[in-house]
Amino acid sequence: MEIDKTKEYIDGLYSDKLVDDQLFMLRKEAEEANIPIISKQVEAVLKVLIKIKKPKKILEVGAAVGYSTLVFALASPQSQIITIERDTARAQQARENFKRYNCQNQISLIEGDALDILPELTESFDLVFIDAAKGQYNRFFDFIYEQVRPAGLIVSDNVLYRGMIANPERLVRRQKTIFKRLRSYLSMLTSHSNLETAVLPVGEGLAISVKEEG
Repeated sequence: MEIDKTKEYIDGLYSDKLVDDQLFMLRKEAEEANIPIISKQVEAVLKVLIKIKKPKKILEVGAAVGYSTLVFALASPQSQIITIERDTARAQQARENFKRYNCQNQISLIEGDALDILPELTESFDLVFIDAAKGQYNRFFDFIYEQVRPAGLIVSDNVLYRGMIANPERLVRRQKTIFKRLRSYLSMLTSHSNLETAVLPVGEGLAISVKEEG
């Protein structure tokens, strides 16, 4: 209950700002349709990272309806963004939302399974945001690591998976595979010899990794 009150308080800090935010209506529409998008807290962290890093090339794994993609695009107009979405209906919604916010020339959406698409990408990226199938994060990383430039960021969302990763007693049987894979993923990130990683209890858990230079 105490954690919920803390989250509620922090979310409330952003409410006044969101009334005037460009993406306010899109967030409202997504929440009313029960479409999962990044939390307000994660959105705030991403905007701060964008301001610090000033990335030229961004890769996103998991666009959904394009909310987080648009957070990147609007916070960083100088960036070129590639985003991947395997759900056809959501990919179409994302394309419409990119046009709605006049960001279609800044964003390239590739429709399909990220595990098929990632090996085909030849670009290097300053920032990669992973927010797709939780059980596949380790496999995504295997491709993504080489595509991130030195001093680049890998940001992984939902890594604490509704608090279950730290509280296995809350697991139900069908979630045991995701639990094991996310724990393995976090262990790999935090022990990786060429990454500096912070795991934050923000939203459903956010891991921010910096690739060492050299």
